[in-house]
Amino acid sequence: MQKSRALGLIFITVLVDMLGIGIAIPVVPFLAESFGGSAVTVGLLATVYAAVQLVSVPIIGALSDRFGRRPLLLLAVLITAIAHFLFAFADGLALLFLARLLDGITGGSVVAAQAYIADISKPEERAKNFGLLGAAFGLGFILGPALGGLLSSVSLQTPALVAGVLSLLNLALAFALLPESLPAERRTTARLTLATFNPFASFGRVFRLPGVGMLLLVIFLFNVPFVGLQSNFPLFSEARLGWGPGENAVLFTVIGIVIAVAQGALIGQLVTRYGERRLALVGLVGQVLAFVALAALAVGWQLYMVMIAFAFTNALVGPSLTGLLSNSATDQEQGVVLGVAQSITSLAQMVGPLWAGFTFSYLAPGAPYWTGAIWFGLALLGLAAAGLVAKPAMPSEARG
Repeated sequence: MQKSRALGLIFITVLVDMLGIGIAIPVVPFLAESFGGSAVTVGLLATVYAAVQLVSVPIIGALSDRFGRRPLLLLAVLITAIAHFLFAFADGLALLFLARLLDGITGGSVVAAQAYIADISKPEERAKNFGLLGAAFGLGFILGPALGGLLSSVSLQTPALVAGVLSLLNLALAFALLPESLPAERRTTARLTLATFNPFASFGRVFRLPGVGMLLLVIFLFNVPFVGLQSNFPLFSEARLGWGPGENAVLFTVIGIVIAVAQGALIGQLVTRYGERRLALVGLVGQVLAFVALAALAVGWQLYMVMIAFAFTNALVGPSLTGLLSNSATDQEQGVVLGVAQSITSLAQMVGPLWAGFTFSYLAPGAPYWTGAIWFGLALLGLAAAGLVAKPAMPSEARG
């Protein structure tokens, strides 16, 4: 009962955080364009966020292994709120970039939430419980973009302002109700040194864990085209179909429903029956086929069909890869291992938007998708060649 309550609270915390982010998705490219930005500018906004996150997340993960998940999570939510307000009141591209930089510093809220779930889950439960985070992401996409599209009719700044308010409410909720998941006796006791604040000091140790290096490469290859789609898709739909924020908001709502159902209700049963590795392989095949279809589509109803298939197969990949990775780490290493993985994702978030922006601008609107199919294909080959299995380095027992 205590574990179920903790899972529910972390789900709500992540959901409200993702809701704030989702609100801004349909309008960020158009807000950047209003200040004279281009598709490349939109890609650079995402890249700045990812570059700062690349540096900050391993530090936050390592600190959470030492001081606990709760204080780091609360700090991340607070700074996220400040970044939303700065974005809302920006009067030019410089402040937009500053807001993204500040928000990137606290991208560690994701790794803190992942480590929190790992703390209270048995190894065989982790992929299922990581799916709850995916469901929170999905619901954020359901409600956030729909609300963002509605609020954009007031002004392009209104969605970010509302996101800031939601982040403050999220902070109050987490502060009042969210317990700590990592008791003092299970925390790392390593002395704080300058190396602790070197984001790359942990990479060598994590990459030496059996099978982890190839898995991290697969995570990178999977995320490059995925985050490229996230940053570029409104511009693609505008160029190909003449869509604006409202139409994109509706589509993202449908995508969110699919992800929420797949990861919230189905992933646990599927992992039990087929295993994390097999689900990830099937999901990656679906990503390849969906991106090939995206590059060729011409009408709106085709877009809906393709994106529903994309969302479902995408929902299989993330929790499965995270479950495989988490099961390679001990209790004392969950934060640092998941932090390195998040840094790899951040590196992909730097590459993906720039790659999507440049191929969109200099090749064709569909270029990010037919080239994206190649990225997904390489991830598929990497996972198939690795022969990874989900075996924990040190079995953990669920606490509470």
